[in-house]
Amino acid sequence: MKNLDKQNVQEYLQRYTVDKTEGAKITGQSQGGFDQSVKLGLIIPFFEIKHGQRATIRLYHIEDLKEYAKTKRQINKK
Repeated sequence: MKNLDKQNVQEYLQRYTVDKTEGAKITGQSQGGFDQSVKLGLIIPFFEIKHGQRATIRLYHIEDLKEYAKTKRQINKK
């Protein structure tokens, strides 16, 4: 991503990142399971921002989630 203009950033985020609802689907987890994986540091948000008392916004990179799902399945088979 050479050109960091607003439109390019938006297109990149729309194409390559998801929220926790979609992230849970990609990893094959429940929302609670996904949240726990984030708390344990097994899934790292690609982007995170917190504004005061409001909820923290997190975006997850799709490729990271696919890799985690593949690794998670291998661990669960053992």
